[in-house]
Amino acid sequence: MRVLLVNDDAPGFGGGISVHLLRLARGLEAAGDVVEFFAGAVQHRGWRRALDLWDPGARAELSRRTSAFGAEVIHFHNVLTELSPAVYGAQSTAARVLTVHNFHLTGEPYGPVGAPSDPLVPRVAKAAQARLARGIALRRMHAVMAPGGAIADALKRVGFTNVRVVPNFVDAGADPATPPSSSVDVLFVGRLGREKGIYELIEAFARSAAKHAAARLVVVGEGEESASLRSLAARTAPGRVEFTSALDEAGVRALMDRSRLVAMPSTTRETSGIVAIEAASAGRPLVISDDPGLREFADAAGCAIVVPRGDVAALSTAIDALLSDPAMADRMGAAGRNAVLATRTTDVVIATIREVYSAAIRSARA
Repeated sequence: MRVLLVNDDAPGFGGGISVHLLRLARGLEAAGDVVEFFAGAVQHRGWRRALDLWDPGARAELSRRTSAFGAEVIHFHNVLTELSPAVYGAQSTAARVLTVHNFHLTGEPYGPVGAPSDPLVPRVAKAAQARLARGIALRRMHAVMAPGGAIADALKRVGFTNVRVVPNFVDAGADPATPPSSSVDVLFVGRLGREKGIYELIEAFARSAAKHAAARLVVVGEGEESASLRSLAARTAPGRVEFTSALDEAGVRALMDRSRLVAMPSTTRETSGIVAIEAASAGRPLVISDDPGLREFADAAGCAIVVPRGDVAALSTAIDALLSDPAMADRMGAAGRNAVLATRTTDVVIATIREVYSAAIRSARA
């Protein structure tokens, strides 16, 4: 098959979905497919940000690229913040497939649950854009995939009737070189935004740090809260929190291989959590918030301690438990690794994605 992957940001840009695109492309090519990207090609700046709502130029360019490539499948990912919903209507006879990676398309406001990040006017504009995008997607898509049950259920509530749950996946690679018990580092990987629970994590780690003199919190990522977070870390846990910019897959895996646990204390709605799959693949236990999207894999695998969203005391207790009990950390890490090998490897999931593509092609030609 000839597959065109469409996304706002370029593959490998740093975010989880961009890394996912690289894995998807590698897996499809290994299965014999031909893959091209239409990703990172459009960036709206200044007054052009108004084109986030509707960009006819992006639609025309995607139509041209689709024809030149001879795509049999156009696989849309995140397109609402740069390419705009206009690209859903690009002119092509190819099958259209959509993977919904977040709750934007359902119209749910972005930010911590109960505390949207956007002011009222942008929030209303994004809700209107979501309604427009849903309307086009409902008419134009031949197949819709969701990485977890929570987002699949949300899509069904807004009118999508045939949603296939296809989980995120990882190139499992070799077994971890060292067990979690060999380290006392706590690792966070993600965008440095308030909705990721990173403020709560720094405060929770500061409470635990006195009991674990050698422990560090390693924060990997970039975002608008970076300066404020560094200031908080300097006040509450001086010399114990290390910040690094966003890393590629190999860099993230290397840090996971040297950590005791990976924390994902998100306070927003997550669809499944790519970092959670990566951590489990590295044999590292998780501390996660009680978000349904995060819990779906972790509960089934038995690889995480779950804490209430935004609860600093519970988060600190969970971190302390895994730092204090290396045997438990090793057991949970091994359980996560086994679950990934059984259900979340590239080979397993790519086969399902190609089934979806084939069905979508048949539908488009009917």
